[in-house]
Amino acid sequence: MIEPRGLDVLIVGGTVVDGTGTPPRRADVGVEGDRIEFVGKANGATASRVVDASGMVVAPGVIDIHTHADFTLLEEPAGRSTLRQGITTEVVGNCGQSYAPITERNADTVAQRSLGWQPSVDVTWRSVGDYLERASADNGVNCYFLVGHNAVRTAVIGFEERPATDEETGAMVRLVETALDEGARGMSFGLEYPPARAATADEQTALAAAVARRAGFVGCHMKNRDVDFESNVEEILGVARASGARLQLSHFTAKPGTPDGAWERILERVTAASSDGVDLGLDVYPYHTGPGFATAFLPEWAVSGGPEQVLARLANPALRARIRGDYNRYWRFVAAGQWDRLSLAYSGAHPDWIGEPFDVLAGRLGIEPIDLLLRLFEDEGTGLGRVTVNGRLFSEEYVRECLTHPLFAIGSDGWRGTREGGPGEVAHHPNCWGWVPKVLGEYVRDEAVLPLETAIHKITGYPAERLGLPDRGRVAPGAFADLLVFDPATVSTESTYARPAAQPEGISHVFVNGRPAVLDGRLTDERAGRLLA
Repeated sequence: MIEPRGLDVLIVGGTVVDGTGTPPRRADVGVEGDRIEFVGKANGATASRVVDASGMVVAPGVIDIHTHADFTLLEEPAGRSTLRQGITTEVVGNCGQSYAPITERNADTVAQRSLGWQPSVDVTWRSVGDYLERASADNGVNCYFLVGHNAVRTAVIGFEERPATDEETGAMVRLVETALDEGARGMSFGLEYPPARAATADEQTALAAAVARRAGFVGCHMKNRDVDFESNVEEILGVARASGARLQLSHFTAKPGTPDGAWERILERVTAASSDGVDLGLDVYPYHTGPGFATAFLPEWAVSGGPEQVLARLANPALRARIRGDYNRYWRFVAAGQWDRLSLAYSGAHPDWIGEPFDVLAGRLGIEPIDLLLRLFEDEGTGLGRVTVNGRLFSEEYVRECLTHPLFAIGSDGWRGTREGGPGEVAHHPNCWGWVPKVLGEYVRDEAVLPLETAIHKITGYPAERLGLPDRGRVAPGAFADLLVFDPATVSTESTYARPAAQPEGISHVFVNGRPAVLDGRLTDERAGRLLA
């Protein structure tokens, strides 16, 4: 029996969906300090703040297992677009991209990318520890940091796209170990992007093993998910076995160009590997159109050496002509001429072009779409790595298949934005504004693709398990009081690809570490987020 007592927060009358996948139940939730005190009947307990959750669902705060929130985190520490969706924890530093460590070999490019997306930021840090101290200050959302393989690789090798020597691999291992000592919880691969595309399985294994020795987490954007998808799955599963790493395959989907039957074989393969002892999880974002870095279309020879070399090659007529005929990679429908499936997500040089399909924009400019892409790189200058695109990749039926598979968690692949401009200009995809209400409203309530308790598990308890966060992702006594209260009848989003910056409906209250971040649908001034080191 709960003894009557004074608490900090008491949530009464709600239906608790606790994040474990078990069915909903009526219960009150008491919070003292940053922890959940009880889940059950209040029995006369009182609190400084009482929340009436009648007709609402009380769930754990959402753990976004795959984000790029660090793209805009320093510019938007409050995390307003994140909190309004009920997200209380973001995993950052994914796809091999992180803003630290910095050495003289990658400093200019890191600064260009930071300043382009976060114009008020002064890049003064060098180590992961210094960056995390900066990033965790006055943050509204919990952050779980991964050090990016591309950052580590360029810090050691620079932008040469080639296999690492044993000495260079050893230097990368030491940087990863230092990052873990300084607060990182793991690392991420972005093996489809230059220059990490050149990493051998031996390099990957050595780095993953360094993380595994510290019981860390390894996220992996795979090297290829179309024509070579099956062989690359075998390669990364081999890395997981050899290293002992806890492996998460990021936005694990078959892109256009995957051979017939390959996806079914791959699902069987990863399911069998998971059953056979490989510590393996998958995640997916709930959209048929996804974001990506435009430089991934360029061939290895064109990007080797970094942005300055790319620009020099584009200025050479013969090399430019060669690049124009060599972009059949990443999203292969582009090389097939389906430019209508590609739109511009970000360009600092041309913010007025954001959201435009490439075929329409190129037609208006009187140039070929491939020349539009190359012009975007040129106009962006040494910050050309910031050019991002949205591609229509999947059918809705395929998205639903992934959402329902038991190995899949659900995440955003998005980042923070605001209505006021600045970071909002970068966040030109609805995954930055409305993916949680899309799951809870469209896929749970409207389409019945997932039961409510399963959907909640896939965005709270299951990510917590994968990340090694036993005290988060659950509504249970002793757990951290990251909590979401929403109306299941009205939760929804009007965020679209053309107009992503729309606030969700039906998200009533959000608590981060026991402190109110959203009350009655309105943001508070609380900044209770922590670095989950």
